[in-house]
Amino acid sequence: ITSVTSDYDERSYTCEVDYGSLGTVTSTSATLTVREYTVVPVDEQAFAGDTVTLSCTYNSDEATSIAWRKDSDVISETSNSVSSGDTTSYLEIEALTVDDAADYQCKTTVDGSDEISTAGTLTVLGLALS
Repeated sequence: ITSVTSDYDERSYTCEVDYGSLGTVTSTSATLTVREYTVVPVDEQAFAGDTVTLSCTYNSDEATSIAWRKDSDVISETSNSVSSGDTTSYLEIEALTVDDAADYQCKTTVDGSDEISTAGTLTVLGLALS
């Protein structure tokens, strides 16, 4: 199965072997559970000085943590406002500067394995005219 999605591929599967005149044998079922990001950081444009809130949601109750990454480096929760629910995390960046322009991703830990979302690019534009 390629390009797996939870909407279509998450179900039970069996294997059936046809031995011709000897008959058919069907395996016991195996269930495919798809873990994926349902909301990922999207490309954003904002002016320097503005506030931006990025969000990501992971569709598994088994996620033990969601961390944010900026250009592949984990972001400290103390350097930005990060709030998380069970499966959703928000990153709020206040008083944007050009240093905040980057690719942002979520890193989720499930069963000891890290899964990383696609990136959303934050572009910081010059100061807005008043």
